[in-house]
Amino acid sequence: MLSNEKDLFSRVLSFHAAHNNSMDVRAKQRLSFHVVFLPLTCVAAVSPHVNSVVGRLLLCGHKTNMDEAKINFTELSWDESNVGTRSKAIVRNGRKLRLVEFTSEFVEYDWCIKGHIGYVWHPAVILLHGSGAQDRNGYISLMRFAADNFARHGIAAFIYDKRGVGASTGNWATAGFDDMAQDAIAALKMLQSRRDINPKQIGMWGSSQAGWVMAKATSLSNDIAFIIAVSIGGSGYTVAQQNNYNIATEMRVGGFSQDDINQVITSYNLFYDVIRAGAGEDGTKLDAAVRQAAQQNAKLKDWLPPLSSEIDWKKRDQWYLALDIDFNPVPLWEKYDGPVLGIFGELDTSTPVRQVVPIFEKALASRKNKDYTIKIFPKAHHIILEAETGSDEELPRLKRYVPGYHDIMSNWILKRVNAK
Repeated sequence: MLSNEKDLFSRVLSFHAAHNNSMDVRAKQRLSFHVVFLPLTCVAAVSPHVNSVVGRLLLCGHKTNMDEAKINFTELSWDESNVGTRSKAIVRNGRKLRLVEFTSEFVEYDWCIKGHIGYVWHPAVILLHGSGAQDRNGYISLMRFAADNFARHGIAAFIYDKRGVGASTGNWATAGFDDMAQDAIAALKMLQSRRDINPKQIGMWGSSQAGWVMAKATSLSNDIAFIIAVSIGGSGYTVAQQNNYNIATEMRVGGFSQDDINQVITSYNLFYDVIRAGAGEDGTKLDAAVRQAAQQNAKLKDWLPPLSSEIDWKKRDQWYLALDIDFNPVPLWEKYDGPVLGIFGELDTSTPVRQVVPIFEKALASRKNKDYTIKIFPKAHHIILEAETGSDEELPRLKRYVPGYHDIMSNWILKRVNAK
């Protein structure tokens, strides 16, 4: 369960008025001055130095010369009826234009929820987690970096703590794809209720496990404006298929023979059969395969699934019990009618890029809406860091994201929304 709205919005940067003497008035924008939208703070929170903005007013969308656009605000009287601000207003071409000054009584959060003047209508993106216990920053802060990049381009970014992490209650380990999708939809509905967010331009960004979650979310709401899928599981494989790929790839990087890998994958396939059948299923075949593999090579012990007797069916916080290991997301991708950007790393050892990208692309191409883009970054890790092997073993040595990763996401969104 998500924590409350005030906690979930991470106020990592403040707003700043633009360093010019003009006031930018745009469609569906109630501000009378230009601000730079930075991460996750109400648009009303601008710095007091806008008080000095007096003089030229640019009327966007109107053909007028500069002399006609000039306004002498010193001749206008202050309206001090709203606590926390005072303003001067003039009507030009049927539009009311305001110069707003914030006073010491101004309270940002109060204004956000009361819907006073001072809002820019922004597109927004909800960032979904990968697997494991993750707070609003995400694994090694990949969500925070992405959120910061979006917000610097005028796209509001919503990040939240996973269930049972940070300020959120609940338990992420027992949550299935449906549960996590419901959390994402709750965030969507909350954003739609805000006066500073365009309710028709709210999309989702997700990495790794979030692929299955976003696919589920598309079946719960028709209001997801776009999706950015980064190295997603759920682009074409089930959980069981992707887990097998991850194991095989990591073992190969670790120097195991193909025979060793085959024994482990065979054991896992028998393990999945037991999980599908449920408690009380005969695990004789699974147990025999696991014991035989461990006897032939003791180093395989850490790679093998548990014996049937070691499965605690009441302990629902194990991934193979919490998640639907056979959930196929492809039919849902075929039904989703919004734009999709798929980003993958060539060296991904978690997501089988060569296998799933054709499946993912075929699903997207089958739709009426042909607006989709697939980008595979060369020499990129699962989380799109520059890599040599793609194995998690080299992760501590990786230093930066591949060039262009953040730019392609923000530019792709900006071509499909109206950002201020």
